[in-house]
Amino acid sequence: MVVKVRKLNGLKTLDEMPIVNYAWIVPNCIRERTITQFFGISGVGKSTLILSIIKYALDSSRVEQVIYLDCDNCENDEIIAFSKRYQERLHYYFDYDPKRFKDDFGAYDDLKGVLFVFDGIINFIENSKLNNDESVNKFMQMLRDLRAKGATVMYLNHTAKHNDSSAKGNNQLENYSDENFKVTRDNDIITLAPKKYRIRGIKSTRLQIDIDTFEIKSICYDDKLFGLSDDEKMTLKMCVEILDQNGSGINQKELTSKLYKIKDENHFEIVGKNKLWTLLKSFEKNLFDINKGSNPNEKIYKLLNDEKAKTLKENILAFDDC
Repeated sequence: MVVKVRKLNGLKTLDEMPIVNYAWIVPNCIRERTITQFFGISGVGKSTLILSIIKYALDSSRVEQVIYLDCDNCENDEIIAFSKRYQERLHYYFDYDPKRFKDDFGAYDDLKGVLFVFDGIINFIENSKLNNDESVNKFMQMLRDLRAKGATVMYLNHTAKHNDSSAKGNNQLENYSDENFKVTRDNDIITLAPKKYRIRGIKSTRLQIDIDTFEIKSICYDDKLFGLSDDEKMTLKMCVEILDQNGSGINQKELTSKLYKIKDENHFEIVGKNKLWTLLKSFEKNLFDINKGSNPNEKIYKLLNDEKAKTLKENILAFDDC
């Protein structure tokens, strides 16, 4: 006799949920009703980036209102002038006291169309314990509550002290965010490298920003990394690290030997050997140069050094270790 488990009372199953096509705050980069972390070194331009996203979102009516809670920056005339342009649509609070948050925003049930920005998250985390599970989980639950009410959430963080491919603090910050972008800058170009690639359609994004007006002048994408499995991401990252240390290139035998040695030492999950060569071949002329060697069937793998390859390399090195 087959036992049929009854449906749970008061809970919807996935097939009963409505299909919702969420809009993009920034196309193929930041989606509404998500929690997004931006991390980078001090002075890279994270605040400039956020203000440019705010301007873009408000000017294009992709959000109705922005709540900017700033515990990190000092008051300055430039930002005051910027906020005055949007009056009731942008509420920018300097020197915000995080202890007020529940009283200020806890009573709202519907926050659809509202973008929350948290600048200086160490002040929002209990006792500033960025590496404490309980303290970080309380902060992330606060953000998840906002998302559940329809809000979009962005927050700023610094890079980890000994690993500039990860954000500072407890892993739960990255784990419970829908996406984590590493922020780098080259003059007026800010690059956002996703770490998860879990949101369908998300791409590595380069924004050209006018730092005087905070206008996004152009948006460029690189979508080659979307859809890769965790094993493929880890394989690519390890290959890039190996080839980066062997500038003149190495053959497939040496590459395989070094790759599997690192895999075994660190217990990483990577693709099998047959899939390895197919994966690397798919990035030929974009990331790798693959040439015939002097011996029969020998192939030499070498990292390309043009701007496109450098950007792709930075994005791959920003992947999480799987």
